Amino acid sequence: MANLESRKHISPDSGFPISIHPHFNPKIRDWTPPEPLRKAFTPDKDRASFADPEKKALFSAAKAVHLTESLGTVLEGVQISQLTPQQLDELALLVAERGVVFFRDQDLTTEKQVEVFEHYGILDRHPAQRDTKHVVIRGSRDDHREISKYTPWGSSEWHADTSFELNPPSYSMLRMEEHPDVGGDTAWVSQYGLYDELSEALKRFVDELHAVHTSRLQYDTILDLWGSGPNRPPIDTHHPAVRTHPVTGLKALNINLGFVIGFAELKKPESDKLLDFFAGHIHSADDHLVRWKWTVGSVAMWDNRCTIHRVIPGRYEANRRGIRTTVFGEKPFFDPKSESRYEREDRLKGKRVVEPIAHIVEAEANKVEIQSEKSKEAAKDKAHELTSSSGVPPAYSVQSPGDDSTADPGDQLAAALGNLKLSNVVGDPDNDKCLAHLRFLYALHALKEDIGYTDGLWGLWDSRALASFEPKLPDGQPQPKTEQERLQARLSLVREKRWSLFVTRAVDRYTAWWNTFPKNILQQTHMGQKKSPHYSTFPTASEPMTWSQDMIPPLDVMMVFHAHMLNPRNFLEDCMRDGLSGLWAAGFPWAIVNESIQAEFDYSVPDTTKERWTQLTGCSWDNVDDPMTKELKCPACQQKVIVPWTTCGTDKDNQKKSDEDKEEDLVGTGYGDGKFLVKCMVCETPIDNRLLSVAKFVRDASDLIRSDKPMPGTVLKANTGQPEDIAGNVGDDPRTYPNKLIKSEMLGWTLSLIPARPELDDKTGVIKPPPTMELVRAKFEEIVEDADKLFKFVADRRYRPKKLSRESRLAVRRLMSRYWDNVGPFALDLVGAVLRQGVFGDKMRRIDWLHSPAAVETMTRLVVKYGRFFSIMAENPEQTCVPTLDVDLAWHTHQLSPQAYYKYSLRLTKYRPHLSVPKLIDHDDKIDEDRLNLAFEFTSKMYQQQYDEVYSECTSIRAAHVSSAGKLLGVSKQDRIAETFYRSGQAQFCPPDRSAHISAHNAVTFADTVSSSVARKAHDVQMRRLEQNYNKAVKRAEKRGRKLPPRDEYYDHWGYAYFMYSPYVYPGYFTPGMYYGGDPGCVPTGSGTWGSCAGGTCSGSGVAAGACGGPGGCGVNSCGGHPATTTEQPDFDLSVDISVVAVTVPEGFCDGSIGLEDVEATHCVLLSACFYADWSRPPMNLTHHVTDFRSGRCTPTFRLTELEACSGHDRVRQCNLHGHTQ
Repeated sequence: MANLESRKHISPDSGFPISIHPHFNPKIRDWTPPEPLRKAFTPDKDRASFADPEKKALFSAAKAVHLTESLGTVLEGVQISQLTPQQLDELALLVAERGVVFFRDQDLTTEKQVEVFEHYGILDRHPAQRDTKHVVIRGSRDDHREISKYTPWGSSEWHADTSFELNPPSYSMLRMEEHPDVGGDTAWVSQYGLYDELSEALKRFVDELHAVHTSRLQYDTILDLWGSGPNRPPIDTHHPAVRTHPVTGLKALNINLGFVIGFAELKKPESDKLLDFFAGHIHSADDHLVRWKWTVGSVAMWDNRCTIHRVIPGRYEANRRGIRTTVFGEKPFFDPKSESRYEREDRLKGKRVVEPIAHIVEAEANKVEIQSEKSKEAAKDKAHELTSSSGVPPAYSVQSPGDDSTADPGDQLAAALGNLKLSNVVGDPDNDKCLAHLRFLYALHALKEDIGYTDGLWGLWDSRALASFEPKLPDGQPQPKTEQERLQARLSLVREKRWSLFVTRAVDRYTAWWNTFPKNILQQTHMGQKKSPHYSTFPTASEPMTWSQDMIPPLDVMMVFHAHMLNPRNFLEDCMRDGLSGLWAAGFPWAIVNESIQAEFDYSVPDTTKERWTQLTGCSWDNVDDPMTKELKCPACQQKVIVPWTTCGTDKDNQKKSDEDKEEDLVGTGYGDGKFLVKCMVCETPIDNRLLSVAKFVRDASDLIRSDKPMPGTVLKANTGQPEDIAGNVGDDPRTYPNKLIKSEMLGWTLSLIPARPELDDKTGVIKPPPTMELVRAKFEEIVEDADKLFKFVADRRYRPKKLSRESRLAVRRLMSRYWDNVGPFALDLVGAVLRQGVFGDKMRRIDWLHSPAAVETMTRLVVKYGRFFSIMAENPEQTCVPTLDVDLAWHTHQLSPQAYYKYSLRLTKYRPHLSVPKLIDHDDKIDEDRLNLAFEFTSKMYQQQYDEVYSECTSIRAAHVSSAGKLLGVSKQDRIAETFYRSGQAQFCPPDRSAHISAHNAVTFADTVSSSVARKAHDVQMRRLEQNYNKAVKRAEKRGRKLPPRDEYYDHWGYAYFMYSPYVYPGYFTPGMYYGGDPGCVPTGSGTWGSCAGGTCSGSGVAAGACGGPGGCGVNSCGGHPATTTEQPDFDLSVDISVVAVTVPEGFCDGSIGLEDVEATHCVLLSACFYADWSRPPMNLTHHVTDFRSGRCTPTFRLTELEACSGHDRVRQCNLHGHTQ
């Protein structure tokens, strides 16, 4: 039945004789394939790994009908084309578990099928395909019985699609377009079941074998059957005869009769006998088989890793035509610790639900030394809980109280990190990348400590702490009481100064490295060209450069590169403007960097790498070895100016002497200091950072005029973050409005903005101060408020605008945001970005997941949690979502593969019906601390509602804080989930100092100089809420036997203990004033203040300063992470749609202290849950509104709209409550 006679046509080098069958095309002898053999690679993590094991989203839309006990399921009542990314992930998990899933009456087109299947990865191309992403399956009209005398391909022997590839396909989908009424059925057999039916002795034997899969069985028939020669040479590949499924963790027999010709470890006669056995075994597996009768429009999706299939032989009376798509899978592997399906069923004692990554259970159980069979089963159950995607948060330890483990955590860590499977190919986050990311953060932390604790570095001596000055501490920090505390505080300031100076120098070195890459600058004309590789296809179609060991820069430069990429839209804009497509697509060189980090987190590279760096950049390999002076060009006279990096240092001889001028001064006037100032010796122009910002603006304007290079902030679409093609005249598009304005109205003014010498004021006779960006803002205001000038920029002359269009205002705001306190060539100040990201790294080091025995399991869980978090962001484009620390680790890891992250973000937002176009979800670098509160509440509620799990294991305050708002609105589910978390005993495995707290490293204080009683009162309300809810949490924790950390949680700052208010622990940036470019933890806002926006273009939201960004930066109400979007509402004035003050007032705090008359025009106030009592006109029956909220008919949000943002003094004229005018 399955002898090898039918395989005689394969080539001699495979060990079998050749015989030509009648259909053989002689032209194959002279055929030269146009493509080389493929190379193995590591694909992105299987989408099924991100799925909810219970598949709630999928089964809420479809009814599942199982065709057999273990194989084959029909999904009814659903269209594949309408599935969301979450549902597609759950479909993949269902296919991995059930082998094959069927659909009837689908509306898929070929294009849509390709689009949907690209969600699962890179589409495979059949050897017979040319440029298409699908293959057309045609049934032969000939008699199969005759053809089968010569080749198994006439009868479609049992096979898995192209299993001979180094990366065989994972999933396949076949959609039938034409089909006869009778015949042409397809059958599938479960390879899980085929393995289960073997005897234990044969299982042990086959486990050790490798099957030889060959493409030669179909190679010489492709030209005849498909009409063209194969596109790649033939290949023989050795794959494990038994493979472990990467999603389910189950063993599957990896042998099929269509492509397997033998076994690598056996002689040919032995292989023949074994193959004959497996032929009979497969053909007789009726109890593991399902047969599908096709109709036009029906679809099958199957997993080639756990099923084989064939078309049932016969003679068709009509055409049979289908469209098949396949996705590259991983290289097959065998884990001897994995289990068969029957073994799992026995172990679970009838529990049928198969969890993703379940094969970790057995491995985890083996980590613990088991004294008895009973304790072994208990340990397995515990490990299963920890690796399940429901119930338990990322744990620091897998041991429960009383467990006795003799395993050495250090050995476990070394083993885990030594087996990381990394490549320099970009992709979605997985366990190995997250662990490698943690190692990198640890290396940065070690670097920071080396710098901060190096006495005398840059003349900053520890002995300065012996002086008697009182240390300047941030607001809210108590002054040290004892002399020892004062000494520690002063020491911490000196050490922080060393680090801040080091970071500033690192950014300068990063700029030098950036400039070594060949540039192909973006021009405005590219923006109007359809599918230009410089513009619209840049993010997705750019080819990555190839990283090599000698290309990686020093660790301090990698640190800046890391922070730059963690601002996705800014990084994309910078790469596009300079044409660095290869760098954008290549992302972070994981494998090389991980290899360069040693056991103690030292960064070690070959000497050749250091030499190449110095040759390219002119900088020393070590930051501290670079000169202590910086060479600048005077912005006025263009002459060379040599400036010191810091003026705070003293020479070694004076380290122990009291220098009255410097003992308290850690701010300084050097280039890396907090108040840089130097006078040009030629033209006597005083140069500071504000003048350098203007010089940057002038330089960019010159590039616009001379090279047509668009200004910063005018490249990406405001509401999507994408470089969308511009239809029509590029100059008429709102996003390029500032470019057009500069060229036509500001050309001469801009180029002469900085005088060659200081000028005298005609009226006062005093020397005029150098220009600042405030002068540029005033110029924009002058033009924007001039209706006659606005009319010149209108493409449609049939109407005369009264004010600038919304998108044009955003473009001006985005442009201005690139210059406030930012003198570098990038879209944001990278010094502040590095310092803010450093807070996150310090927290990762504090939690210390890397040294946890459960590190791998923690990474598995946080990747799943990240996928859920991202879905919540995509499904709620009008809300802010804030990650926990574990989610943020995966999110950061993903962003370090910029091209992959871009595609992922567009893919997940693409399927949202309420979004017109996909969005690039940004990672906001600055968030108002008050907004962070409400945003975290919202995220926690949504996560717990959708997944019935605790979102943040920082349950101390957060659980009470969320549940109190829920009780106000009649919602108690959050409280129930939190209580379940405690009662289950899971909370005891989440020590407060090592749990997944809110990730608040990007929290900032918004310094609004405009008096706002709303802002003050709102903040006071939130503090009172936190106080009340903390007390509630303490009582509940004590009942459950868990001790909470003190509310004012103390942290270490270079040896000095300081406190941060739990649970935020947002960065207090402990040393005010010393940082280059300003305070990285403060954003100026308010009309007329430094860093605010031009009148008529902005609210007082600090968008120009790079704060929340709004549609111009990160999205409406975006903070932690949000798809930028602008909801079309005719009566909504976008100039005030950014929330600076966000308030939630629970019952009992409605004291009537805040009224509409208190609200300035520079703010939009979001009020959740109906709480103000003294509206000048009552807005609506509040009880009725709460009732509507409980029934799901409205969202508890008030918006104050119709404000005219001019000088910040107009009052509210209208209150809009969900579209109801009051």
